[in-house]
Amino acid sequence: FMQWGEPATVFDTALMNASSVRIKDYLFNHGYFLAKVNPKFTELKRRVSVVYNIVPGPSYTYDTLMYLISDSTVQEYVAQSEPKSLI
Repeated sequence: FMQWGEPATVFDTALMNASSVRIKDYLFNHGYFLAKVNPKFTELKRRVSVVYNIVPGPSYTYDTLMYLISDSTVQEYVAQSEPKSLI
């Protein structure tokens, strides 16, 4: 039973799928470009449980970056900021 002051909650598969996309985006941004996220929900006595099966796949890293910049002014700015880069 719902107690006083507790908001009613409704399970929404669209939100579950949106969470899957967010997890996959997170993995992509951390180098797991081929990650797979498969959500699965079960319902038992008006309670829903969600399990996300995550297969990250291989992680990728960059070892070389090449810049093709035709404007010499922009190339100077890029060269100056390169030591500060996190890539």
